[in-house]
Amino acid sequence: IEYAKVCVDDNRRAEYIDKFIYKAINNLPHEMSAVFYLYLKGYAYEEIAHLMSIPLGTVKSRIFCLQLLEHMD
Repeated sequence: IEYAKVCVDDNRRAEYIDKFIYKAINNLPHEMSAVFYLYLKGYAYEEIAHLMSIPLGTVKSRIFCLQLLEHMD
């Protein structure tokens, strides 16, 4: 029973973090938020760069910022 409670708590925390991340992304300029949405949908860096007509390095740096946000506790 204790294990199940921990799992439920972890799931709630994950949902809260997901909502926090999506809210933060929504407050960004479209050029940045679009990169994050595409990344979260599973697109590869190269695909995002091509779809948005931006350099691959720009995609990588924006996604790196998102990953930092995801790992903040």
